[in-house]
Amino acid sequence: MARRDAGDAPYARPAAVAGKFYTASQAALRSQVTRMLGGEPDELSGELRGVIVPHAGYVFSGAIAARAFRQVMGRSYDTVVLLGPSHYYRFDGAAVHARGSFQTPLGDVLIDEAFCADLLADPLFHDSPAIHAPEHDIEVQLPFLQEALSGPFSIVPVVMQDFSDANCGRVADGLSEVLAGRSALFVVTTDLAHYPAYEDAVESDQAMVRAIESFEGDEVRRRSDDYMSRSIRSLHCTMCGTGPVIAGMGVARNLGAAGVQTLQYANSGDVPIGGRDQVVGYVASAFVAGSTDGQSRSSQQQSIAQVLGGSADLLGVETQRALLRMARETIERHVQSQAPIPPERYASSGDVAADLRKRRGAFVTLHKGGQLRGCIGHIENDLPLSQVIPHMAIAAATEDPRFRRVMPPELAELDVEISVLTPPRRVMNLDEIEVGRHGLIVRQGRRAGLLLPQVATEQNWNRAQFLAYTCVKAGLQPDAFGDESTVVECFEAQVFSADTVESSTARQDHK
Repeated sequence: MARRDAGDAPYARPAAVAGKFYTASQAALRSQVTRMLGGEPDELSGELRGVIVPHAGYVFSGAIAARAFRQVMGRSYDTVVLLGPSHYYRFDGAAVHARGSFQTPLGDVLIDEAFCADLLADPLFHDSPAIHAPEHDIEVQLPFLQEALSGPFSIVPVVMQDFSDANCGRVADGLSEVLAGRSALFVVTTDLAHYPAYEDAVESDQAMVRAIESFEGDEVRRRSDDYMSRSIRSLHCTMCGTGPVIAGMGVARNLGAAGVQTLQYANSGDVPIGGRDQVVGYVASAFVAGSTDGQSRSSQQQSIAQVLGGSADLLGVETQRALLRMARETIERHVQSQAPIPPERYASSGDVAADLRKRRGAFVTLHKGGQLRGCIGHIENDLPLSQVIPHMAIAAATEDPRFRRVMPPELAELDVEISVLTPPRRVMNLDEIEVGRHGLIVRQGRRAGLLLPQVATEQNWNRAQFLAYTCVKAGLQPDAFGDESTVVECFEAQVFSADTVESSTARQDHK
């Protein structure tokens, strides 16, 4: 028998956060939601199978949530299944609000009681209106649905607090079984990093967005555990809805989704009234059928430039110029046995200073007369660029085992190139790898090899050759990437040199 709270009866659940997370005025709310839903929906790489949305106050995350809900504007669904985390109660299984309706300033939204009854046939799911009574994460989605969808719809509100693999799997199986064959929209809700400083949030959120894009629950857990182990100040969690996202991936996969397409990222520090000392991150994503490999190059560039933090993620020309000067002058002073210049001296503005504090992996590559003269890098995102770049510059000049140390007479002939990396993510399907876009890391036991994205382009390799040469770099057989014991990861890089920086500046001046 499904568990029910004693004395529960069908009723209209009052709006718990109207006037707090969003306005309680019907007219003002309708105007606000309609305005946020305005604009064209994103072009998806496959048929929509569901969405991932944030659940903070509308002033902070409403525009991000609206980006996802634009995908269903004018569509009609009989039922909307909403899966989120419980913020107030601890319990096993999953809590359903199985009867009655949810109130919002825009009117009551009926619960699909027949759907809920089918769920409650599985003892994992229990009818617990009391758990839903104070919860905001599902409630704040309803005004968007009320304005976006065409025609009447009912809802199935589900929250979970046990994020274990076993519970996520059972929740996914239970929802999938009941969803099969129904005209339903599937909505997962989560926020990202809670309460770190702005730069730390962008870094953690970037890793979590990439993990979500992998469409693998194990990758979501691995990335979350990685960042939680780094003792980042005030980082309470990387994602409050880890369980719903992992379970949601299982449901979406059973509904025919083949991947996740990110639509927009931001955090509360991007809002004028939001401070940057303690922020919360937000993402809007779509579960899509078909292959996400079909995204256009412009869409891929949006993914790295806009989706993952926009200007907060990509380094501006001023910062690129500062890092190149830092690398060159560090090499010159080291080779000439002079004291280094303190990194803060390169911060010509507050924006550059903030960029230098960002924790990023990076490589410094040296060329002389068009030929490679040294290349050393740091993969992990555990040190600020103000430390990584000087260390890697010295290493490229003096520690690359393929070359002798750079000597003073060579300094004027060196060209410096810097590659700033995104966090690596595990490749689950080798077809995901795009030559020219991705760099590769191959790991097997204690052996590891890395090649930057530009290497494959310069050598005119195809995907198979790129994989083979990365395996050789790791000291493995060329076909080792096919072994079960081999882990293949990919990453992207923002690559810049003096030539690219100056040409970029010239283009901006021309505009």
